[in-house]
Amino acid sequence: APVRSGVPSYTGSLSADFEGTTRYDEWVAGDVVGINIKWSMAASLIESGHTYEFELDMPACQWTGESPAASMDEVTTQELPFIVMHDGSNPMITATIKSTDSAL
Repeated sequence: APVRSGVPSYTGSLSADFEGTTRYDEWVAGDVVGINIKWSMAASLIESGHTYEFELDMPACQWTGESPAASMDEVTTQELPFIVMHDGSNPMITATIKSTDSAL
């Protein structure tokens, strides 16, 4: 039987326009934060009031990487690499899909 060589780790990265120092302050402090990302296809309804959706919920994440740098001649974006951690009770990652596919 296969033997796991280590505990699996989950990482990701977000890129966003810089809107303030909140994420930077969390990075400096080493805070554990929840990340929830939801994609919705509002232009294509399943039925009235219901859209196709894909949602990721990660209740315990920590920002990683290097200190962000600001650009003086472009819109300042903030790269936000992160690692997903376990908070002791919730799943590390929950994916929720809303579609018409009955095989899911």
